[in-house]
Amino acid sequence: MEPKEMQYFQTDEAEECIRVLYEIDIKWRLYFLGAMIGGLRRGEGLAFQWHLDVDWDRGGFYVNRSISKTVNGQPLVKAPKSRSSKRFVKMPDFYMDELAKYYRIWKKEKLMLGGAWEGGDNQYIFHSGTGKPYYYTTPTAKWAKI
Repeated sequence: MEPKEMQYFQTDEAEECIRVLYEIDIKWRLYFLGAMIGGLRRGEGLAFQWHLDVDWDRGGFYVNRSISKTVNGQPLVKAPKSRSSKRFVKMPDFYMDELAKYYRIWKKEKLMLGGAWEGGDNQYIFHSGTGKPYYYTTPTAKWAKI
């Protein structure tokens, strides 16, 4: 079986994609820009938590976990695809600036939820609105709509 060939955007396609991403919700924009710029896999982005994975001083993310499926309604959080997948991903300054803006929004939304917060001690960056991470296929469905 031959390995699957990676597909990449051409410059004009990437520019159009980024333009469209700036027309949608900041949360999804950051998720998909993280995939495009940082090479993050779907489940890696879903597993990101503010207090565990964001390094504001270095300007990026630590990739240590992934959510690749759900078991009995709960996300299965495990190590990334391979040992070499554990890494630090440096992101551009503009991305980190937007991430900081989104963090302020995220904290306000969590505070407003009060007892309706379902994330427990988890602080998933990309969550479904009440603190639980998105279902692992949600980004694929969202991308198809975009």
